[in-house]
Amino acid sequence: MAYAFGRFDEPHAWLIRGLVEYGWTDLSSSGGRIPPGRFGGMELVRFRDSNGRDGIHLLINASAGNQVVVEDGVYDFTARCTHRDGQWMVAVRSVEANFLQEFPYDPQNPSWVAGYVHQALMAYVPQFVQWRLGGGELSWAQRKGLPEIPGEPCSADLTRFLDELLRMRRPLDAGPVEGWWMNQTSAPPPQGHAPAPGSQPAGALGKNTPIAVAGRIAAGGNSTTERAMAKAGPAGKALLGASSALCIVGVVSLVNALLTVVLFFLDRPAALTGSACFGLSFLVFGILGILGGQRLSRLSPSFLPWAGVAGNLALPPLLGISMLFIDPVCCAMVGPLLLNVPIALYALATLVNSDVVKARADLAGR
Repeated sequence: MAYAFGRFDEPHAWLIRGLVEYGWTDLSSSGGRIPPGRFGGMELVRFRDSNGRDGIHLLINASAGNQVVVEDGVYDFTARCTHRDGQWMVAVRSVEANFLQEFPYDPQNPSWVAGYVHQALMAYVPQFVQWRLGGGELSWAQRKGLPEIPGEPCSADLTRFLDELLRMRRPLDAGPVEGWWMNQTSAPPPQGHAPAPGSQPAGALGKNTPIAVAGRIAAGGNSTTERAMAKAGPAGKALLGASSALCIVGVVSLVNALLTVVLFFLDRPAALTGSACFGLSFLVFGILGILGGQRLSRLSPSFLPWAGVAGNLALPPLLGISMLFIDPVCCAMVGPLLLNVPIALYALATLVNSDVVKARADLAGR
């Protein structure tokens, strides 16, 4: 098999061709509307607009047989071609369905990757729907903790080819008939070929909770990424909440400083200096903590979680300096914020956890 779309011999094109061969409807010209009775389809408008970086959006009805999760409607799975450790991979991710899995692209069998994706989603979505119908709910940490995996761009020729088809409203389903690729259908991937297509959950992020299937499975059934997300999600949420309190106190302190100037001009320098210093310090620390908590929840390879932890841990010396040199009354007003210190220590312990360190390093290397 030398070509995917005539002359396009690249992972992105082979993934699209393979999905068409497995019966995925092209929804690009229909506004993403899945035809009645169909499992799902693929949408390529965002793929074209981002030169392939945003990936192929696989839209799947939130249903299993005749049972439908009405409030979910449609699940959006993003399939992105990525390059890691010298090998092409396809990463499939869905926040709504708590799914993340990587599939290898084999240049000798380029259509197999679409088969792995097809097998995994056909097996996983009905399981997830049944769990939702049974009362299952995804937590905030699970939704925010699923790491984002950036996609690699496709060739400019492939983008132009898809753009032309979209402008003419010609679906890719017609590819085999139109001769856009060889008429011979590629051989399906062998069932059970490594890595496992995800038909069986690898572990749980909580009691009776479906997992986000990960490509790297560790001993005991849970992947490093899953364990890291289970730890980082609550810690990031706690850091974000504690830092939000800092922002609120910071804004109140700055307002107090402004009122002091309006009412007393510069007759109360201690109160003015104390309020202004508290306001600026807490506002900066709070913003860093909020950004850091968000990055920690997503396992993002960023310095902001460290900065957020450091800002919260700076409270005791800051309050001590305030008692000695500025205004003890101001210190007493914000003394309860010392409760932020154990939260910051909890976030720090999460940051140095081996699973979290490895997951953040993996994302940084992609």
